[in-house]
Amino acid sequence: MKAKLLEVPGPPRAPLVGNVPQVYKRKVFDTFNQLAKQYDGIYQMIFPGAQLYIVYKHAYVQELLDENRFGKAVTGSLAEISRLSGNGLFTAENDDPVWLTAHRILMPSFSMKNMRDYVAIMNVVARELVDKWSQRIGQDLDISADMTRYTLETIGRCGFNFSFNSFQSEDLHPFIDAMNRSLDYALRRTHLLPIQKKLAFQSNRIFAQDCALMNETVDLIIKDREREIAKGTAPERPDLLDRMLRGSDPTSGEKLDAINIRYQLITFLIAGHETTSGLLSFTLYFLAKHPDVFEKAREEIDSLMSGTDDSSVGIGEISRMRYLTQILKEALRLYPTAPGFLVRSSKEEALGGTYRLNANQTCFVLLHELHRDPEVWGPDAEEFRPERFAPDRMSHIPSTAFRPFGNGARSCIGQNFAVLEATVVLAFIIQNFDIVDRHNYTLSIGETLTIKPENFYLQVRARERPGQRRSVS
Repeated sequence: MKAKLLEVPGPPRAPLVGNVPQVYKRKVFDTFNQLAKQYDGIYQMIFPGAQLYIVYKHAYVQELLDENRFGKAVTGSLAEISRLSGNGLFTAENDDPVWLTAHRILMPSFSMKNMRDYVAIMNVVARELVDKWSQRIGQDLDISADMTRYTLETIGRCGFNFSFNSFQSEDLHPFIDAMNRSLDYALRRTHLLPIQKKLAFQSNRIFAQDCALMNETVDLIIKDREREIAKGTAPERPDLLDRMLRGSDPTSGEKLDAINIRYQLITFLIAGHETTSGLLSFTLYFLAKHPDVFEKAREEIDSLMSGTDDSSVGIGEISRMRYLTQILKEALRLYPTAPGFLVRSSKEEALGGTYRLNANQTCFVLLHELHRDPEVWGPDAEEFRPERFAPDRMSHIPSTAFRPFGNGARSCIGQNFAVLEATVVLAFIIQNFDIVDRHNYTLSIGETLTIKPENFYLQVRARERPGQRRSVS
């Protein structure tokens, strides 16, 4: 006799507004994480016009990652974000033919050959950050802001040959403020009633202004390159913008239109720097709190880099920075900067043979809890321990238990780029500075569509090497 399927449990909800009170004016992802402690791997939240299953037990997530049964869902916050990024790679629907065209055009930009060119640029930007910090020895450094400067500048130069002058100004580029406000509003709108969305006149006006500013920024980048190409003065570059303006889909022969190129640039500027900025900030938090890990990473980096001020790090050195890679993975495990992703069932399902999922049911894979599932990670799952990603232990970690870059065909196209840029700048920081947690920082997490430490300040001092006293002023 077939066992009866259970309905997915969830917190009590109010009439008409469902679970909106649980997240209203609160940190949404933190609320999801706290509620996860009350349920066994799955629970449901009801919002106006939407029913969302929050899933985080590895045994259940394994099933959700089967692309024959579940596909990416562009709904909720993603649907709100598509108001500013259109059908870019991140927010396009699965059946949107432009997504596949763009994906095939852009994939060669992330080849190993192009990565070598990008790493050279990453070195230049990392040195600019080191130069800035060298002038601020003993001063409080806004870590999340400076990591944002580094990642924005890196994607700008590597992707579009465009500089945001991130280290030439005290203020972040206006694009950043517009992006952060719009992402925060998109997340908040997910849990508003339709009437609330309509009546939020001031917020809607600010959102429209922010979208206009972002559009103007990327349109100027595109027009400048188009003028260069038209004049015949622009050499072919291996960057994203060149691929989109000159390239065509190798399968269909189709090209991207001007509006979609704008959407792709906005997508890369948002996704290409925001998540990596968070990763770097969390990693520096852990390095500050674990000096033994910092010293072990330094030993590795010293053995691979020359130790002089004009040293550089290339693909070869990066591939041998195994312990630093473990540190990055462990930071991503504990604090995945994209806190989760949405999938939708294509037909009725019996998740884990226990819970009923109707066709077209939307599920949110909650990475913060998946990455801490004790059945996979053990009783010390809450602890920061890079050794769990050591090469001889990787075979014991199911690929379905560690998904910081999403899943399958819709996973992040730039994940290798992100790891490279993070490795480069961390190598420079660790090589050149001792980091000082002068204020004994307690982790507080800020949320937009991504997460990162907020109000996070460290100090640095110039490193003293054995037999060599360096003075950086």
